[in-house]
Amino acid sequence: MKKVVFVSILILVSSLIVSCSTMYKGTAAAYWSSPYSIREDKSTDINGEYKYVYFLLYKNNALASGEDGIETIELAKMYKNNEFISHTIRVGFIGNKWRFMDNLQIKIDNNDVLTLEPLNKPTRDVISGSEVQEINWYYLSKDIVNSLKSCNALIIQNYDNPRSITSDGIAAMKEFLSE
Repeated sequence: MKKVVFVSILILVSSLIVSCSTMYKGTAAAYWSSPYSIREDKSTDINGEYKYVYFLLYKNNALASGEDGIETIELAKMYKNNEFISHTIRVGFIGNKWRFMDNLQIKIDNNDVLTLEPLNKPTRDVISGSEVQEINWYYLSKDIVNSLKSCNALIIQNYDNPRSITSDGIAAMKEFLSE
């Protein structure tokens, strides 16, 4: 009897691990990565092969401070059939409350605040009984990318409090955008 209970528990735990890793595929990498790390993802469809190179600019583990989730801000380079397409910003959130993120505001140095509209409708999913996930993508024009490459100060706001990017983050971002 003890052996049957042990095997049943083992199967249950294995199932939970597999289902959790499947739920978070594509977004977990950012949540579990170190700030300023770079990762790649690939996908293929009828139009060709796509490659995404992500740079983790900001990660706030709000759960550790008693808030409601984990927020990430990533810059991304998008390629189709190995040809560069565009730069984007990907904002992700996993937590226990919906945020209904919409526009993204960025302030480069002391210039005016730029408001970016999402590329398409945000992805909003319930990933477990108590957790939700939201993802938004925003296009970065060449002018914005050039401003980011030469900036000394950067503030990003997508939901509540503005996020000031550290000087280390700005230096790593410049390197990523210049590659």
